[in-house]
Amino acid sequence: MTAVIVIVCVLAALAAIAFLRVGVEAAAEDGRVSATARVGFVKIRLYPRKPGLKPRRVKSAKRARKPKPRTDKPKRKPDIPYLVSEGVKLLATLRRRLIIKRLRIWYAGAGGDDAAAAALAYGGLSAIFGLSEVALEAAFRVREYDLRAGVDYLAAKPSYRAEADISVAVWEVIALGAGALRLLLRGMKKPRGGE
Repeated sequence: MTAVIVIVCVLAALAAIAFLRVGVEAAAEDGRVSATARVGFVKIRLYPRKPGLKPRRVKSAKRARKPKPRTDKPKRKPDIPYLVSEGVKLLATLRRRLIIKRLRIWYAGAGGDDAAAAALAYGGLSAIFGLSEVALEAAFRVREYDLRAGVDYLAAKPSYRAEADISVAVWEVIALGAGALRLLLRGMKKPRGGE
């Protein structure tokens, strides 16, 4: 009976981990950048590093040994075009699983010296943002997005603010990794066209 309880507890823990969402939150504003990794409800600051942490010491490289000549037959090289085409298909399966919780980009161009150039840049950026919204909705599951462009004719330099919050479930990452491994092994076995 205790074995059944242990097995059920282990399976429940594995299921909880598999449905846990992992993600990245990133923000940039006028040259300042921050990034945070998120695993479930736990947040880990990636950049900028916490003050007081010493940088890691880089170990010195050991002397390179001369490789011994091998007498066995050479390894088969992977079929690169096959791997690329199948890899694109594999990544296409991820795009609908990836959730963009929040995407905000606010850009204010500077009019300063040349107001006409700033107005043209604003028009081009507005068109790009409009097309990006359509492409984002078609490719990903986007919960909230806010893409804005503007012009400040009195500013000397442009300003921007960008925020992104992207997440995916652990089991989806595992499935993608298993698919990539299967693809790599199949690509190594696949005979090349001229052989």
